[in-house]
Amino acid sequence: MKFVHLSDLHIHGDDREDQAIADTLNLIQTRCPEHYVLVTGDITDDGDEGQYEKAAELLSPFSGRLFLTCGNHDYGKLGNFYDEERESRYAALEQKMKQPKRVKQLYSVDFGDEVKLIVLDSNLRTESPLDFACGQIEDEQLGQLDKELASSHKVKIIALHHHPFIHFDPTMKLLDADEFLAVCSGRTDAMLFGHRHKQDVWANRSGIGWLTASGRTADEGAAFEIIAENGRITVGSMPLR
Repeated sequence: MKFVHLSDLHIHGDDREDQAIADTLNLIQTRCPEHYVLVTGDITDDGDEGQYEKAAELLSPFSGRLFLTCGNHDYGKLGNFYDEERESRYAALEQKMKQPKRVKQLYSVDFGDEVKLIVLDSNLRTESPLDFACGQIEDEQLGQLDKELASSHKVKIIALHHHPFIHFDPTMKLLDADEFLAVCSGRTDAMLFGHRHKQDVWANRSGIGWLTASGRTADEGAAFEIIAENGRITVGSMPLR
């Protein structure tokens, strides 16, 4: 079973501005017709209605094998400050893309006896400028995550938008990162995220097998390929040029 990890598409709703990400998505569609596609947030640039329409157009070829989570730009007026109307537009995109139904702000998908995918909403619903671009999992979602991780002996993959441990910029941090990692530690085979526009990978950190940070997909020369096979996760690189 193979997944390709993308993030931070920042679709603008303008053909010229979106050409690079459109070309990248077309390349993935051609090269990876059987891969599942995971997009860890910032699908749109600021949650504008036209941007969501363009996102649905560009992502529709992956219908049936596409899994999305939201980023601060998807819910964010001017790209960051939370706006309820923009969140409702993201919910409409989820329905259009036939995403699984959320339970306590997360959804999980079981792939036979092999893999459980858990997708989180790490957005912080606040209009305070002090919380600019920050994230939070919060207690209710953490409790549901704990149940999901305890419910299966399958390989487990978690996807979210916010970076769980590198917080050089206090305006972009996951506020309850320590609590979140404590729930995941020792029970998570791979964790996928984006947000910082810096691509990187770690093995065996915080009790998690693999962690992949996707950069801004249109700017990267490669994406991460996550392979689940024989009860193990391996991480490889997939060229995007």
